[in-house]
Amino acid sequence: MFYDDVFFQAVTTAMDLDVPMSLMPLVITNQAALLSGMTSEAIEYRAIG
Repeated sequence: MFYDDVFFQAVTTAMDLDVPMSLMPLVITNQAALLSGMTSEAIEYRAIG
């Protein structure tokens, strides 16, 4: 799966967790990356590149 394909599922999972709203963007990004099988290096490259 691609990052964009799992984004809705990541948002749903993040909303189910008891996370402060200030951390929600980080949690959603992390969940989507984990579900799509991306490594931390790939996420960093995508954010910079």
